[in-house]
Amino acid sequence: MSDPVHALTTGHLFSVVKSLFGVVGIEAGDNAVSLFLTAVVALLILLLLQVCVFSGGGRRKKGRAVVMLGPNGAGKTTLFYLLRNEKVLDTVSSLSENRDKLLLLPGQKEKAPSEGREGQKGKEKEGLELIDWPGHGRLRSSGIDLIKSARCLVFVVDAADRKSTKTAAEFLFEIFTNPDYNALKPSMLICCNKKDLREARGEEQIRADLEREIDALRTSRAATLEGQDEADSALGVEGERFTMDVVAAPVEFCELSSAERKTEALLDFIAKEFSD
Repeated sequence: MSDPVHALTTGHLFSVVKSLFGVVGIEAGDNAVSLFLTAVVALLILLLLQVCVFSGGGRRKKGRAVVMLGPNGAGKTTLFYLLRNEKVLDTVSSLSENRDKLLLLPGQKEKAPSEGREGQKGKEKEGLELIDWPGHGRLRSSGIDLIKSARCLVFVVDAADRKSTKTAAEFLFEIFTNPDYNALKPSMLICCNKKDLREARGEEQIRADLEREIDALRTSRAATLEGQDEADSALGVEGERFTMDVVAAPVEFCELSSAERKTEALLDFIAKEFSD
């Protein structure tokens, strides 16, 4: 037995569509009206799917790479080899990237991620990809493109070099306003390296210096544009001082010394990001 409510609704819809066709001078039978309604429904379903994808239903997944970024001379490559080889090597700044697969982090060989977890066998074999990207200015945009494959970001700054603060802030400005960063929201650890040096600043001072420089960049950018664009929105509310708390993903700070192999905070951060 047919549903009288459904039949009434369908019949009314047919009548409305046929009336609309008549208004514009188109003669249409029931078959033509059915085809038209089918096309409309298909179009609505397609639009609904697109809305679901862009609103998070088809959210892009983070990769399995630890991407190390930062200005030249901050110590990224030294940290890369320390994580990979568990030893400090003499390195120089270069225009070449370094990347390798790590099955386990230093000091974690006794507690593999899958140990004692049923159904997780072999997970440690997947490991992670460690990428050290050169800090040269003209390679910066290519480094930022690696966000697409990143599980997390490690941004290295030289705690003893105040002159490099502005360069680091410009680099961070580009990351924080990048569409991929704001879509994927990878966590970031800003490593204040070279804490063993007498002139090294603490993490709180470096955070304040970077926030001040990024705020100045945002202000100068706003002065050359009319209104607030998408990049400005990613850096907080116009008129309010910029802080790291307003960016799309969590930003943490730590002090470390690659020369003295004091990298516990970095190892803990990476382990936490790959714990699931």
